[in-house]
Order: sequence, then structure tokens, then C-alpha cells
Amino acid sequence: MVMVVLQIPLIFKMPRLHVEGIAKNQVVIYDPLRKWMDNCYRGVPLGGLGSGSIGRSYRGYFQQFQIFPRIYEEKPVLANQFSAFVSHPGGKSYSTMLKLVCCYFCQARLFDAQNDEG
Repeated sequence: MVMVVLQIPLIFKMPRLHVEGIAKNQVVIYDPLRKWMDNCYRGVPLGGLGSGSIGRSYRGYFQQFQIFPRIYEEKPVLANQFSAFVSHPGGKSYSTMLKLVCCYFCQARLFDAQNDEG
């Protein structure tokens, strides 16, 4: 019972902070009404803790990614590629690009399906 009594100030503080953050047009750190919760199925991490992640849809598109904490993008990347650039102050820079590569068999099946329709 003592533990419940100690949590009462927190129960009142979190909704108040949520409303104040929305009123100031800030990104709210804790949002009890948001759709997604953090879990291990959100995607592949880009780096260390807090660096974001990249996720794929069931079709293989780069669709679910998070670069900034608590801000998730759920739209597909139209170019179907994702690039990351890392720069260290006074040091070496590194750039890489991830993209979906379709095999020849997939392209042949798509080509045949288009010919069957016409």
C-alpha cells in the first residue's frame, strides 16, 4: 500500500507534463496515447543507444525508421533506399547506402505478369 501512495504524485505529474508539452508545441517525451511502443521489433539499430533504427515492411521496403527519439516515420521511402552518413569532428567521415536489390527471377515474373494482362 505504501508503494501505491508513493506513485500518486507521478500519476498526476505525467498527464500535466503531457498537456504542457502539447501547449508549448514541443515533442512530448512520454505520450500515453501514442500508437507504437518501443520494442525489439522496430528495426535494425543504426548505431549505439539513442541513434535510431531502420525497419522494413513485409514487402521489403524501408518503411519504419526512427532517427530522433520518440519520432517514428511510417511512410515508405519512394526511392526504396536509405543512406546514413556519420561524421566525426576533425576525423574520418563514413557514408553507406542500403537498398533493395531484386533478383532476375522476380523481375522476370513481373515482366510476364505485365505481358499476360496486355
